[in-house]
Amino acid sequence: MSISYSGGCACKAIRYECSAEPIFSLNCHCRDCQRATGSAYASVRIVPAPAFRIVSGEPRYHRVKSDLGHDVERGFCPDCGSPILGTIAEKPEIVLIFCGSLDDPSQYSPSMDFYTTSAQPWDFMDPALTKFAKGLPNS
Repeated sequence: MSISYSGGCACKAIRYECSAEPIFSLNCHCRDCQRATGSAYASVRIVPAPAFRIVSGEPRYHRVKSDLGHDVERGFCPDCGSPILGTIAEKPEIVLIFCGSLDDPSQYSPSMDFYTTSAQPWDFMDPALTKFAKGLPNS
């Protein structure tokens, strides 16, 4: 596997590698992502599942039902609590990487904002990014 980038949690118990560039990147402003990150939104890279692999450690998962009805699992480090990844049961072909977990987060370049109707009034959204009131149409 040729490694494009890698990342992990704050305590280094969990490490991952990904050999594919993102399908797309986004900022999700839904309330679940706000709670999961403790911030205004989650910065996420969507990558092909076959290109992503956990190298060391084992995330703990928490499952929620999204506003769109999807079963979403968020993987975090059971030791330090860092959010690492997410999966959507109905879309097993992709993995969501929380960009704060990247070894080089400067590689992250979002192209859109999701769930803008849930965005906090104090959150500044880049006006150049495509906006979606909820998720992608037909998602």
